[in-house]
Amino acid sequence: MKRSVKKVLCTILVLMLITVCCVSAFAEVQPRWKQLSTFSVNLQKQSGIFSNSYVLADASSWNNTNTISLTVTIQRWNGSSYINTSNSWSASDKGGVAIEKNMNLSSGNYIAHCVATVYDANGNYVETVTQNSNEMII
Repeated sequence: MKRSVKKVLCTILVLMLITVCCVSAFAEVQPRWKQLSTFSVNLQKQSGIFSNSYVLADASSWNNTNTISLTVTIQRWNGSSYINTSNSWSASDKGGVAIEKNMNLSSGNYIAHCVATVYDANGNYVETVTQNSNEMII
């Protein structure tokens, strides 16, 4: 009988510890953004006649009445930092927006720098979020 009581008490104690750890872990989770539900940017090589690289950036909001303004700028490594190239595009739309472009880049190390700015249905500023793509070497 003593053995079964010890097993039950140990099991209850373990379950309580697991519950406390899980609840405290979930309590600390906070959203990364106020209104953006997704935000991504990807830069990749491709083989084409007129282009050797491709960028795709997209952002969407939890609220379809929000307007998202998206800007993508290709940046090149100059030996000490990334600097903007002449390749830059912008778009905006309600609920979500995407920029998808093919381009021809000279040899070097590149990233795509993306900025998403969110405005509510009344045109009031909500947030600005930036993200860099993976590095691509041509």
